[in-house]
Amino acid sequence: SRGETGGHSATPDELSAAYAVLGVSTSVSDEELKRRYRDLAKKNHPDALRAQGLPEAMVGKATERMSRINAAWETVKRARNLN
Repeated sequence: SRGETGGHSATPDELSAAYAVLGVSTSVSDEELKRRYRDLAKKNHPDALRAQGLPEAMVGKATERMSRINAAWETVKRARNLN
């Protein structure tokens, strides 16, 4: 399971950690939040980094980072009832 919370809502600590992973404050607008997620996804996507010629070891780290970013996005998205 990739960081799914199986329907329970995030605790304040989980939510706080998710915002930290995304590098935004809890008061950020939905639009800015979505923009930040898209920017992070673009910058950290393993396929994009592989295409830039990054060594496989670095791509592995990017895969882990992307997994954390996606989990954080899902947590915040659920908390805000975003699509």
